Amino acid sequence: MSALQLTTFYADDLDDEIVSTGIPTSPKIVRVRPNEDFSLTILFKTGEVKRFDVAPYLNCSEFFRELADPVYFQKAFPDGGAVEWPHGQSFCSDTLYPYGIPVVDR
Repeated sequence: MSALQLTTFYADDLDDEIVSTGIPTSPKIVRVRPNEDFSLTILFKTGEVKRFDVAPYLNCSEFFRELADPVYFQKAFPDGGAVEWPHGQSFCSDTLYPYGIPVVDR
């Protein structure tokens, strides 16, 4: 399966027919590891591992400010196409994948 897939959705008004938007999406998230420096190490379904820096977002809005608590930040979990926290904060793979920095094994 290629890293880019067509986005689909079920439309109730189309009798649950699958409709394609034609927009490629980023791969699903398999695992996430929150790091002490407020970055995330993410394993994507493609097998790629990327690191995404959340620090710039910590003070950009009240909604994300809670992520600045190191204990709360560690509660991140993968939810298919996103990394989420218990109170609803999230970053989708369409942000994490293209802006994440590839992690290279040494």
